[in-house]
Amino acid sequence: MVANMARNRWLYAVYVCLCLLLVGGSLIIMITDREAGQREHAAVRGELTLTEDDLLNFDSIWLDGEWEFYANELLLPGQFRRTAERLREDQYIRVPGSWHGHVVQGQTLTSKGYATYRLVLRVPDTGKQLGILLRPIYSTYRLWINGELVAQAGKVGTSRAEVKPFIAPKVVRLHPADGLAEIVIQVANFSQRKAGLFSPPELGEYDALNHLLTRKLVVESVLIGIILIIGFNHLLRFVLMPQNKDSLFFGLICMFLGIKNTAQGQYSLALFFPELSNNVYVTIEYIGFMAAPPLFTLFIYHAFPGMMSRRVRDVLLIPGACFLLIVLFAPVHIYTQMAVPMQIYAVLVALLLIHYVLLSAIRKLEGARLLLFGATVFFVTILIDILISNGSVVKTGTFFPFGLIFMIVCMDIILSMRFANAYRMIERLSGRLLDLDRLKDEFLANTSHELRTPLNGMIGLAQSLLHSLQGKLDANQELHLNMIVSSGKRLSYLINDILDYSRLSNNDIRLQLASVNLHQLAQVVLTILKPLAAGRNLVLLNEVREDMPGVLVPSRWTAMSW
Repeated sequence: MVANMARNRWLYAVYVCLCLLLVGGSLIIMITDREAGQREHAAVRGELTLTEDDLLNFDSIWLDGEWEFYANELLLPGQFRRTAERLREDQYIRVPGSWHGHVVQGQTLTSKGYATYRLVLRVPDTGKQLGILLRPIYSTYRLWINGELVAQAGKVGTSRAEVKPFIAPKVVRLHPADGLAEIVIQVANFSQRKAGLFSPPELGEYDALNHLLTRKLVVESVLIGIILIIGFNHLLRFVLMPQNKDSLFFGLICMFLGIKNTAQGQYSLALFFPELSNNVYVTIEYIGFMAAPPLFTLFIYHAFPGMMSRRVRDVLLIPGACFLLIVLFAPVHIYTQMAVPMQIYAVLVALLLIHYVLLSAIRKLEGARLLLFGATVFFVTILIDILISNGSVVKTGTFFPFGLIFMIVCMDIILSMRFANAYRMIERLSGRLLDLDRLKDEFLANTSHELRTPLNGMIGLAQSLLHSLQGKLDANQELHLNMIVSSGKRLSYLINDILDYSRLSNNDIRLQLASVNLHQLAQVVLTILKPLAAGRNLVLLNEVREDMPGVLVPSRWTAMSW
């Protein structure tokens, strides 16, 4: 036992080290990749100059670096020519990133407010149609290129009442004038905890960027479709077999996280429901995110019974329920400020659940090892995306949908294996029950045959007494002997019924119906019971009318020949 405990601790330590290496390696790769991209192309003091080689050697170029930044001002393109004095250092801001925490003239900006971004882009004429891919800008914007308004999302304003937030990706055409393009973006935000150009615009060929956006829409739609179909399938399984609660919670996980994905990327929802407010998208995203930790907790609790106590389960569920209530009933600008506590809660729940899955894998519970692998990959993608969303690691791509689909496929395989094993067990038990049922029929048939021989002897002896002592018995003795004969015949009929039941179970009998007079049948029963009622102060009356129509009952059977 001591050796097993030491082995389990060793496995646990190895797993933790592998997780740390996986997370750390992923972060190093992302940071290194991002820093390399920034060294290749980055705007300096509001200007970015690209060469023909840059446009030919790169499929797309991020317009990141230092942009001009005018806090609490909504400037139009022509208003930048009013002054030529040198801009202050605080009038440049790093893109991508939120203006939250940026210091302007000694004042630290919050995420609530409005501002204007400006970049002067110098590009050579390559003869190709260029375009700019605008990734989500928080939370509403207007875009000018060389003084022409080419794109907008929602309504920009200077107060929460004026602003109508809307976040959706878009591709616009770029027509440089003599190799020069002035890009001006007005941004307003009063709902999101992030504000401004958190994702940089991307320069490339217009058709290629359009294709990129379309491909992302297709991939997102396919992933969401797969997740929702799997979730619906398991919810249907629960409806058909309510005892499988793990199918219920797994189906709900798929539904909530699938809908969350539609709202997070907003590629699908913005395409099919452009009239919806961005606040609705944000609410859907947060509901899906905060419903996941409690649902995963319930899934692990029921999928691996005995591993997690009820007290631990309730402790994990209560914060999630409170966060969900806040999301449902609080304004958007309130609960979005609680994103960091929500993320901390999700990470802690994930770590604890992985701990229980690891213990289940060590104890070799069914499906635990596969779930451990899927949960680890999913946790890494969650952690990376949380870091991205908080600006710790700057990257435009998100890995959550791919980690989610990997996790869901693993969970689906586990539940499918359990259903397959349960089905095989049912088949084995069904075969065993059929064998036992056959043995039962054989026992009944053999026992009935053994009972019928002495019973027929008893009936014959009683009938012989009645015949040999005819005229020598008083009325009471003759009645009792007749009752013995009648009761014996009834018992014989019961034995015959048992044999008939055996034949009926094999479809070897055809019943023949005959009409029976209920008055006469009731009178026979009362006659048999009359001696039992003697001395009990009981009166047995036959109130069935003599003229009552007969009823059809089985009178005899005929063995079927095949």
